[in-house]
Amino acid sequence: MNDMSIKCPACDDALEARHSERMSDTLRRLYFWCPSCGFRAPATLEVLHSLSPPAPYYMRDDLALLPARPLGGSVNARTAKQAGG
Repeated sequence: MNDMSIKCPACDDALEARHSERMSDTLRRLYFWCPSCGFRAPATLEVLHSLSPPAPYYMRDDLALLPARPLGGSVNARTAKQAGG
């Protein structure tokens, strides 16, 4: 499994998630902190839809099953952390 990371917009170092809170079944608010420069900011993480169905005994009617499309831009999480890397 690849590690997920996000860079600090102030100093370009890696941010650390220090705390999170549940907003709903599929939404969390994360609070990030940069150990290098002290930058702090909230962010949200949301499950948008399913890419494949779960095992039948876990199936829920309220989570849409949509086909996946390739990710664009410089990062494609399905193949590598960064394009060309």
